[in-house]
Amino acid sequence: MKDLQAGDRSLAAYYQPSFRLAVASSDKAGSQLIEQANRFFAGHPGLLADIANGMKHREREITDDFAPRPALADGQGNLLLVYFGQYQSPLIMAGVKVLFLFDKNGDLAKIFVYEVPLE
Repeated sequence: MKDLQAGDRSLAAYYQPSFRLAVASSDKAGSQLIEQANRFFAGHPGLLADIANGMKHREREITDDFAPRPALADGQGNLLLVYFGQYQSPLIMAGVKVLFLFDKNGDLAKIFVYEVPLE
């Protein structure tokens, strides 16, 4: 996570992942990872918006107000932490999701960033 703070975006992919996801079970290791990430981003306001600003095409400017969503799992032991940033005045797209993919060892493997349509 320190690499993110330093501006490293080499793990960032600006598209929606195409694998099946389900709400993650709340085991101890996953809960600790979620708590650590939430504390990290709370202590670094604007970092999620900075990551999301790497998208070349987006409907609106992104706010600094990102909220954590339920964690997801891919069925292979990987955990995805999800944050959603809502556009201030959405037209077609509601906002931006930033997904952090952590592997079985708890290491950050990939970041997915994409727009979410209004529902």
